[in-house]
Amino acid sequence: MIGTYELLGLANLSAQLNRRSIEIHFPRYHAENPQEWTIFKSTLLTFQHHLPLVKEPNLVERSEYFFERSVGCIGILKSWLVRALAVALEESADTLTNQHLERTAEPLRKLLRMAREIQEGENALMEQASQQAELHRLLGMPQQPERANDHKTSKSVGKRKPVRDPIGSPEHVT
Repeated sequence: MIGTYELLGLANLSAQLNRRSIEIHFPRYHAENPQEWTIFKSTLLTFQHHLPLVKEPNLVERSEYFFERSVGCIGILKSWLVRALAVALEESADTLTNQHLERTAEPLRKLLRMAREIQEGENALMEQASQQAELHRLLGMPQQPERANDHKTSKSVGKRKPVRDPIGSPEHVT
């Protein structure tokens, strides 16, 4: 099955179904991530170049508007641009106008619902330490004590520790 986050619940109806399912997450873009923001704008530019219109619209100029009205999802963006293009072609317009885009954009109430469901789905896919502790308990395995230093990374091979190098004349070096 392929679909929305709601299908996660179907896969969890039984352990057998869950075991035979593969979850492949196609996440939305996040505006607070500069790399993802750049990719979103690049994708918008690609769509802009491929619209079969006499005059190419400047979609990237309004990238924040497109991000908002697509909730960061390329599939929603593509569907919206197809609807706007259909209206523009029906009117024999040279390019996409703000009116075409605004008439064919999803209403805010729908976008809010989509954004909420996306957030819930992303949260459902996140593994949490409490889930591992529960799994260990159910399997009769010893509980792993929480370590305060989990965020520290081990020293890479061949990488020096940050220390001060001795300076001055050789007789002062020990």
